[in-house]
Amino acid sequence: MADETWRDKLKLKDGMDRVVVYCPKTDIEQWDEEVEENGVRSRSTYLYELIQEARAYRNEGFLSHHQAENRIEELEAEVQKLHRELKENNSHRGKSSRLDDVEFLQQFLKPEYQPLEELLKRVVASGAVDRQLRRPIENQLYYLAEQNIAEYERGHGWRLTQKGGEN
Repeated sequence: MADETWRDKLKLKDGMDRVVVYCPKTDIEQWDEEVEENGVRSRSTYLYELIQEARAYRNEGFLSHHQAENRIEELEAEVQKLHRELKENNSHRGKSSRLDDVEFLQQFLKPEYQPLEELLKRVVASGAVDRQLRRPIENQLYYLAEQNIAEYERGHGWRLTQKGGEN
């Protein structure tokens, strides 16, 4: 049996090979403890499973510290933006929201010049326009539906009925 190779002695299956790892003995001792704690067959099996798990994490981006740091920065910037928007929206609460009210409009003016379009965007973003227009328009649409002049279909919206077009 002098011809017996290390593969035969270890009874390795075809297609299997070995990898030699050089590391401190303390690491090996720690791995052996983890093997026992986790009920794994051998240190080799344990390390193989750890490597496969780490590979999966890396492939999914979980271990990429650079990617994680970039994502954290993106999320922090988004949180700051949302805080600013919330603060701005809260500053408009409790104040008049009539579009033609001087105090209401003063909330949106800045010390520097701004185009009317920018000012209008900020007013619309505050929700005041929606609050003042939506309810009266919805009420009138429901009134027209009661009179069979208009009808609503989910997913499509409102339309004029045949009766409504007879005027």
